[in-house]
Amino acid sequence: MIEKFQELREECIRRKVPIISEDKARWILNRVTEKQPRRILELGTALGYSGCVLGSLAAELSPIELNPKAAEEAMINFAKYEINGKIIVGNAIDIVQDLASASRKFDLVFIDHALNQYLDILENCVNLTKTNGIMIADNINLQIQRRDRILDCKDFKKAILNHSQLETEIINIDDGLSYSRKL
Repeated sequence: MIEKFQELREECIRRKVPIISEDKARWILNRVTEKQPRRILELGTALGYSGCVLGSLAAELSPIELNPKAAEEAMINFAKYEINGKIIVGNAIDIVQDLASASRKFDLVFIDHALNQYLDILENCVNLTKTNGIMIADNINLQIQRRDRILDCKDFKKAILNHSQLETEIINIDDGLSYSRKL
C-alpha cells in the first residue's frame, strides 16, 4: 500500500517538504489497518503524504493545515489517490479548540505540526478522541536547536505518559512516535 504513494513521497523529498519516514508510514498504516478508524483528524498535512497513508482505507479524513498553498496541493493529491479528505485551513490550536467546543469525536488523532504547540493542544486532542480511540504524535523524541531555544516534545511526552485518560507507549522509529489509547 505504501508503494502506491511513492511518487508523492519522492516529490516531497525533492522539494524538502518534511514528511513521515517510510518506516513510520508502514507502522501507521499497520495501526490504521488494525483499528479501522472511520473518522481521522490530522494536525499538519503539508502536501498530504501522511494524510494519504492515514486515509488509505477510506476513512473520513479531516486534516488541518496552516499553509493555504500546501493545503491546495494536498487536496489535489487526495483526489489523485482517492482519499476522502477535506482540509481545514488555519491554525491548529484555534481549530482544535473549535472542534472540541463542538464536541466532535474522532477514532484517530494524528499530531504532526509545530513542536512547540503539542502541549497546547493536548487536552483538546484528548477530548476529541473517542473512548478507545487512538492518538499518535510524530517527532516525540526530536530536538531542534534554534538560536535562542530548543524545540522539543519533552513536556508533551511527559504529559501523555502520565495522563489519567491515556495509556501511552513510545515507538522508537526514527525520531519517535507516541501511541496513546484513550481510556
